[in-house]
Amino acid sequence: MIATMPSIPIGTPSIRINNGFDDCNVIKAYQRLEDAKLSQRLRFRDSNNQNRLTRPNNKRFVYPQPTFIDCLANMTVAGTAFNTYTTAKTVLPTNSLATLPPSYWTIGRCLEVEVYGSISNIVTTPGTITFQVMLGSIVVFTSGALQMNATAHTTLPFWFKALLTCRAVGSGTSANFMGMAYVIGKMFTETATTVDAWGSNVGFTAGAAVSDAALAAPATAPAVGTGFDSTLQTILDFWVGFSSSQAGNQIQLQQYKALSWA
Repeated sequence: MIATMPSIPIGTPSIRINNGFDDCNVIKAYQRLEDAKLSQRLRFRDSNNQNRLTRPNNKRFVYPQPTFIDCLANMTVAGTAFNTYTTAKTVLPTNSLATLPPSYWTIGRCLEVEVYGSISNIVTTPGTITFQVMLGSIVVFTSGALQMNATAHTTLPFWFKALLTCRAVGSGTSANFMGMAYVIGKMFTETATTVDAWGSNVGFTAGAAVSDAALAAPATAPAVGTGFDSTLQTILDFWVGFSSSQAGNQIQLQQYKALSWA
């Protein structure tokens, strides 16, 4: 009696036993044939890739490299509201500080710091505010002094984001970052006399509504930051300072995250 044949492509090798087909052997033979074809394709691909790597006219052949992203720190509670001070200090909750091991930084590793919160400022001579990314006591990136405008604001939202790339590593002050940032908020401005009502500012139509300002920081030519020792254990922190100590000049963080990848 001849067994029922499975659906096998034409040309598939088979084994005849006692004038019949052994289904299991037919399927096994088919699988061996397909395995042989796959193996041949893989050998051809590997050989082709090797030829590309060594071929003189081919200048670059890139294999995808894995990227490892570390969430170094974030915030799970609201930060303390700080006012009436000038010298920059940490504005992060204690449990948002990240301790980094020695030699954590490598050339090309990036650090992204993102901060959301609220800022208040006084109406008369509000002064400036400065954001700093810290490793221990070293200011590895600063926004520079950012002017607050001459309209009073009370706990209005702001957004700060910085991207730093490690350019050098080593002991002493050998390590450094190249960094740039931007800030968004109704309280930021280019000039000290700017107010929310554009009609009071030269060149604008009276009654025009003001939008949140978006400023690049620092407002200087890009340059690497202060050197630090990448061979030591350090604490990643975020500091803020004001130029004028006022009860109405206040900052409070609500969200914070620090990511790194290489």
